[in-house]
Amino acid sequence: MITILKFGGTSVGERPRARRALAVVARAHARGRVVVVVSALAGVTNALVRACALAARGEATGARLADALRRRHARWLAALAPREHGAPHDRPDPAGLEPVLAALASRLDSLALRAAADGGRAHDPHDQAWILAAGERLSARNFATALASRGLPAAAVDASQVLAASGDPLEADPDAGTTRVRALAWWPDAPALPVVTGFLAADPSGRTVLFGRGGSDLSATVLAAALDASRVEIWTDTDGVLTADPRLEPAARRHAALDPTTASALARLGARVLHARTLEPLARTRTELFVRDSARPGRRGTRVARGARTASASVVGGGALTRVVPADGTPALALLRRLRARGVPAVAPALTGGVLVPESATACARATLAGAAKFAPGPEGARLVAVAGRHANDVDPGETAVALAAAGVATVIAPESALPGVVLAAVAERDTETAVRALHEAFVRPRRAEADVILAGARGGVGRALLARLALAAARDGRRPLRLVAAFDTRGAVFDPQGLAPSAVEAALAASPPAALDEVLARLGRRHGRPLVLVDATASDDLAARHAELLVSGIAVVTANKRSLAAPLPLWRALRDAARRTPLFASTTVGAGLPVLATVRALRTRGDALWTVRAALSGTLSFVLAAAQDGLPLSKAVALARERGLSEPHPAADLSGADVARKLLIVLRESGLPLDADDVRAEALVPAALLDTPDAASLLAALETHDAAFAGRIEAARGRGRRLVYQAAWDGLRARIGLAEVDPLDPIARARAGENVVLLRTALHDEVPLVIAGPGAGADVTAAGLHGDLLAAARALLRRARRGRNAPVVNARPFRGVGGPAHDPAWA
Repeated sequence: MITILKFGGTSVGERPRARRALAVVARAHARGRVVVVVSALAGVTNALVRACALAARGEATGARLADALRRRHARWLAALAPREHGAPHDRPDPAGLEPVLAALASRLDSLALRAAADGGRAHDPHDQAWILAAGERLSARNFATALASRGLPAAAVDASQVLAASGDPLEADPDAGTTRVRALAWWPDAPALPVVTGFLAADPSGRTVLFGRGGSDLSATVLAAALDASRVEIWTDTDGVLTADPRLEPAARRHAALDPTTASALARLGARVLHARTLEPLARTRTELFVRDSARPGRRGTRVARGARTASASVVGGGALTRVVPADGTPALALLRRLRARGVPAVAPALTGGVLVPESATACARATLAGAAKFAPGPEGARLVAVAGRHANDVDPGETAVALAAAGVATVIAPESALPGVVLAAVAERDTETAVRALHEAFVRPRRAEADVILAGARGGVGRALLARLALAAARDGRRPLRLVAAFDTRGAVFDPQGLAPSAVEAALAASPPAALDEVLARLGRRHGRPLVLVDATASDDLAARHAELLVSGIAVVTANKRSLAAPLPLWRALRDAARRTPLFASTTVGAGLPVLATVRALRTRGDALWTVRAALSGTLSFVLAAAQDGLPLSKAVALARERGLSEPHPAADLSGADVARKLLIVLRESGLPLDADDVRAEALVPAALLDTPDAASLLAALETHDAAFAGRIEAARGRGRRLVYQAAWDGLRARIGLAEVDPLDPIARARAGENVVLLRTALHDEVPLVIAGPGAGADVTAAGLHGDLLAAARALLRRARRGRNAPVVNARPFRGVGGPAHDPAWA
């Protein structure tokens, strides 16, 4: 009974994981024969790739890189093979790294000298293969030394002694027959606990060749097949194979078991846990494969074996596509059939020319076609999304297209069957996360709705649009993790702890008396506590002022109301602190459905400094200015924006610039600048005296007196070759809002009616600014963003509840704010 244990780069590179890996090996060795396969320490292969690129340009980096690797591996060994346990590193080179490091430095410098001499012509890929394999050779020697320091009979083994392969030195094909002969001859005299280098093998001439990036998985299964091992354990940085990438879909969950066909399809689609060819050597064996988390070795992970029941579909997204073009006149459809017959997911959409396969499956396609095709990049900017079902008839292209369309995702390549039970499509890169989440919700079948929702401002334009989206989602898939339990505004309130039908809420509100937020929460408190989300679709100061206390009480807040995030600095800090405990989602406060705040947050998280901001942050004003500069009088343009639902009920809120000032303040605070409202200087679009009117009709009448003057200002700017925009700007010192004249080719000037445009200059985006543009106004756009935030908040609360950390929502007593007795806010 032989067990193969393979440890990836993070599992041996991060010391806490490496310590656990050593313990896993010790336990397995106590039970029977074990072969360990290791990758290079995390980051080492990337460093070697960069060194090869520099050498190809004639830059000698061998000695410097060898010294850096020597120091890193020495630190690793000192931490994981302490002297008191008998580690032999009183010697200068306890793990025997110096021969590898010396050869690495020599080969790199020799490569650089040849490149400098011959003008940088392509170098021998066998040289590159040897250099890239050095990481595994160093790692295996270190790992074996650490095991030996624990009294285990471990010794490093170079895989070139055992594994055979042929073909491309950087993407070699395993030679199963030769490997079996070599392995069976090696095994009787093998070390009692061999630590084998992953990723590499030897070709018929004895030269080092590689199995491609991530190929240590393949090394493990090739060796397992040759030795008739009973099991292979792939130790990695995830808890098995998941139903989706958790970076794109937080609700992804672990597969307890997978059949080999499904697991292989997922690997070839680009699921990041397994190398695309990992399961090929095990096709005719009874060997079971397990994917396990080296950070949590007590967990079972995912079992891959014949007869295993795959209980759920999976979604893969984010990978690029490769175009495969016949090299010998073979018809594309014949090529397609050959690839699919070998389990390579492939589609042949019209007008693309050739066949498309996931980039992760390119090596499989090369091995299948053996030179009968050429390979080129797929459609620019397109990213793969795919669903792999539980069986051949689990998904179809039509259902996939419906799920994507319902999420507002346009496909670059329409959904098509790529393999039995696998549907592949392509979307724009910016839509990848939305597409993955939509497909996961449609096909992976999440649990019954568990997070309860209260909607404030239910009969406003945004509230009505959100109710329509919730009704559509409920009709399409009742298993979403949302349940609307209350809705209210200034004129009415309805409750039902068992759930309200979103389509019936407006009629129910018309027949109900009003109720304050405290009464709503108290009524809901007469049930057992559940995760609860308040959606603020209002512009109410009173409700915004209570966001922090709601968060402190364990109630998540999803808001399009900018007033809490633009509150005076002490209140904003209290809100920020409360949001560290309970989810607050406010992406729609700036840019409606655009990822403005998410982008600013991501820049700050990765340490990029924000230098300047220029933006058109009001979809209303961009619509008004576009219409006015096309010849429509200003008053008529404002009336048209109001008629189309693009403005506030009283357009003075837009024309004053106060709304834009709040948005700029929110953006700057998100970037880490602790500014207050007084730090933002705002100029209204029109004279302030015109805005002091009791209602919209009076305002529109007052604006008519300003039409001629505004038209004159437009003409004056046009005479100077400029165009008027209402601009929010931060120059690194001051924040200003107001009309500005800019070049007609400026991205802000080219904004279409109703569009927001944000230009961010940062330390990394200086010469060419980062530009975010798209629809920035309208109830439907804002409601779509709120819906996405609501789903994210619900998932976050449900994750906390599953970990037993969710705070109680409310109890049966009336809910009272931290600032005093309950009060009756006036919702907008």
